[in-house]
Amino acid sequence: MPSAIESPPPYPSYSNANNALQSYMAQLLKSATHADLTIKSGSWKMPAHKNIVSQCGFFAGACRKGSGFKEAQTGIVEMPEDEPSAITALIEFLYTCDYHLDDSSSSTPLLTHAKVYTIADKYCLPLLQQLATNKFISAATAALSSSTNTTSDARLDFLSAVEYLYTATPSSKIDIDEAAGNSNLQYESVSLARQYSNALFNRSSVNTEVYDRARSLLHEYPEFAIDMALSSSYGLVPVSSAAAKGITFDTSAKNGASTGWNSYRVDGNHAR
Repeated sequence: MPSAIESPPPYPSYSNANNALQSYMAQLLKSATHADLTIKSGSWKMPAHKNIVSQCGFFAGACRKGSGFKEAQTGIVEMPEDEPSAITALIEFLYTCDYHLDDSSSSTPLLTHAKVYTIADKYCLPLLQQLATNKFISAATAALSSSTNTTSDARLDFLSAVEYLYTATPSSKIDIDEAAGNSNLQYESVSLARQYSNALFNRSSVNTEVYDRARSLLHEYPEFAIDMALSSSYGLVPVSSAAAKGITFDTSAKNGASTGWNSYRVDGNHAR
């Protein structure tokens, strides 16, 4: 005689349904029950479910039967250019509409949020971009607004994230008008650096390592310096997309003197 069928767990009330579903999806991802896809980056790999990750067009195309892609046959998707921490966040988001930082990641928290933003942009996931932006702003604000010296590591993390964004984010994708009203992490990083400039550039009140790194960032990434200067004076962020607006910049020396970034002025369609 078959054993009695166990009673299912109580059906969640309507108010708790979303939380219950999110918890279930997180457990499904963690347990890899019935997983039919493997995502790899170098030696790192994680299991997933095609039907779930196919919310992302990249995975939908790679896994579609008859597509001609090898991934559809092997059940393995290679993402060699993407970091495991960012991929993990992307996959978790597809399951739960959220992501959490991986303690085992070699990247610092703010840098990881920046990388999640970039991978979301790469694979056309605007909601994940917005989520990564919100998490970045929250963490960066906490680090930059604190007056304790224990936040020096967090401030260095912020500067590393800024460097990453100015390296990894194509400047041609940034539009001055659109950036202010939409999720654009390069725009937000400039806004935060401007708002909390004393926490980064005030030599008398910040850790020497933070001050030196902040100053060197202005020299190493002139676009960041220009964006900071114009945003401080005129509220235009970021100026690195000026070409899209028909604005040009004359950075040549005048009268034999080097043109400092504080001297930029907007005049019609030109900055001089």
